[in-house]
Amino acid sequence: MGNRGITGEIGEEECARQLESRGWVVTHLTRIRTNYPNADLEIEKGSFRRLIQVKSSRKARGYVTGGGVSPSVVAGGKIFNRATNYRLCDFVIFLATEHTRWRYFVVPCECAEIIFRRNIDAYFKSPRLDGRPRKHSGQADIFVGGGDFPHSRIVPDQRSDLLPFEGRWDLLEASEVSA
Repeated sequence: MGNRGITGEIGEEECARQLESRGWVVTHLTRIRTNYPNADLEIEKGSFRRLIQVKSSRKARGYVTGGGVSPSVVAGGKIFNRATNYRLCDFVIFLATEHTRWRYFVVPCECAEIIFRRNIDAYFKSPRLDGRPRKHSGQADIFVGGGDFPHSRIVPDQRSDLLPFEGRWDLLEASEVSA
């Protein structure tokens, strides 16, 4: 398993611990089926049942990741909930590391889709420094760290889009999940 897989497993475990400490019963879907479509965790608390996709990044200085980018994603396809014949996740919980601590962003899936679409469109519609088009692959990352924004030449600073979701575990118990 590569570093990305290890980071994913660590992130899922960290997220599950946080959820359990808040009274949620957590089922690890990826233990039932490797690469379970659209979700990593199913959580239950009282009358609430949610499917959660966990995205974790160990990049220094604070980044969240939307995961891999393919030509179909660049062309406008779904970033999250890509598998249409499976239950759709309700939330994406992004984990970022900054100064050896985890930061958690609890984002309704529809909002996560909008936020990462803006990032992906900005990046792939801008040419490389040499003027050639960008290759339609890689990983979508958004900077959430402190200090100067390091990517202003290529993508918008989206910290204001994501920071309101930091630590928002309460959203999991909202009666409606919407964008």
